[in-house]
Order: sequence, then structure tokens, then C-alpha cells
Amino acid sequence: MAQVRGGRPTLPGNENRPSKQRSTNLKRKRLTYEEKLRVIKSYEQFGMPTTLDRFYPNVSGSVRESARKNIHLWASNKAFIEERANDPVRASHRSTRGPGVSTTLSPEVEDKLVRWICDLRTNGVPVTHIMLREKALEAAKEEGLDHSVFRASEAWINGFKRRHAMD
Repeated sequence: MAQVRGGRPTLPGNENRPSKQRSTNLKRKRLTYEEKLRVIKSYEQFGMPTTLDRFYPNVSGSVRESARKNIHLWASNKAFIEERANDPVRASHRSTRGPGVSTTLSPEVEDKLVRWICDLRTNGVPVTHIMLREKALEAAKEEGLDHSVFRASEAWINGFKRRHAMD
């Protein structure tokens, strides 16, 4: 009898067929700054072949070549990677994006939104995500941002609340 599991139903005759295992393809694996620094130090101490064998075992062909190129790139950016790896906040990051890169509203407009929220809260009015979204879209329109450019998504709202330490 076939085991009950989620997904597509099993075809007759394939009940005992082993399921496909997910490939452990390292082609798209992204390392944190800490991990990159460990790879760089290994490369400097032991050389490329040993480093590839140690950090990318059982990898060959174009994937190994990509890993080799990445290690050379990281080694050329060692000072930057070292700075990030030694920062407790950024050490676990995989890439760095400056403040304001993904934020489409200017800090001044966000400050106006913060003041608006504080005023409402002072008067005992709870601010919902819908209210914040509408006010943010209104502010974006005043700034000349089209709805296709700025949508005040749930992710933006969560980021806004995190940036301004709001619960």
C-alpha cells in the first residue's frame, strides 16, 4: 500500500520507486562574509586546490571553476570582506546594500509619516497597516512617485516599522 503524502498522487506501479533527491548544486550557494573570510584565509595559507577541496568537496567542472573565480574575487576584496566579517551585525550578511537603496521614500517623507503616526497614537488612535499604506501612497504621490514605482507593500511597511522602532 502506498504511503499517504502531500503532492501529486503516485502513479500505479511507481509506489516503491525512490523519490528524487534534491541536488546539492553549489552553483548558487552564497556565503556570508564570515564564511568568505575563512575561505580567503585558507586560500592564502594552503593554496587554491586545497581550499577548493576543503570548502567545495566533490565539485568539478564549471561549478569548480566558478568557485575558483569567486575565491580570487573575494581575495581581491579582502579588506572589504574582512571589515564586514569583523562587524558583529554584518558578519552573517551575504551582501551589503547601503541605506536607502531599496527605500523609495526619502527620509524626510518617512519622518513626516512617523510624526503622523505619533500624533495619532497620542490621541489614542491605533494605526493599522491599511492606514499607513494609504498615507504612504498619498505621500509618495505628493513626491511625484507613481503607484508603479512605490506600492507601500507589506514588506515596505515592515521595514518602515523596523527602521523607526515601531511595534
